[in-house]
Amino acid sequence: IINWQCKLHGFEVQRQWLSYIPGIVKGIGMVLDVFTKPGDKIVVQPPVYHPFHLLPAANGREVVWNPLKRFEQDVPGAPIRYEMDFEHLESVCDSTCKVFILCNPHNPAGICWSRETLQRLAHFCTERNILVISDEIHSDMALYGHKHLPFASVSDEAANCSISFAAPSKT
Repeated sequence: IINWQCKLHGFEVQRQWLSYIPGIVKGIGMVLDVFTKPGDKIVVQPPVYHPFHLLPAANGREVVWNPLKRFEQDVPGAPIRYEMDFEHLESVCDSTCKVFILCNPHNPAGICWSRETLQRLAHFCTERNILVISDEIHSDMALYGHKHLPFASVSDEAANCSISFAAPSKT
């Protein structure tokens, strides 16, 4: 795992950072159980994998929606482009927002987030004491010359405010 992360993603992982879980969805549930309480708010960015919002809701947490901004392309047949909506995120976050579930790279939008976007998210969450769960299960599936950046690798803030999940099961 350490060698794989370094070779593929340029991320130097320390052995003491690693722990095994029975699956990413179960891992998200474990994080919510440990770091939040019923009534706390969990930020989710649709369109996204449905357990990201079903799991918090089923465990008595309130889901806060921060939909991705969707941009149609001018060229027929060109892919739709998405971006994080930081202005909306700021408007929906309050002191009861405790966790932000990040899909990195994003599925189904296929986005490999830029370093700047991930750093901005880390800064936003650090200032508000929000824990980021970064689901990186699709990290080895970046296509068409895109490069995955592990969330925790983009800054000290990102490393200190996050828990990342990965698995070889997708690749």
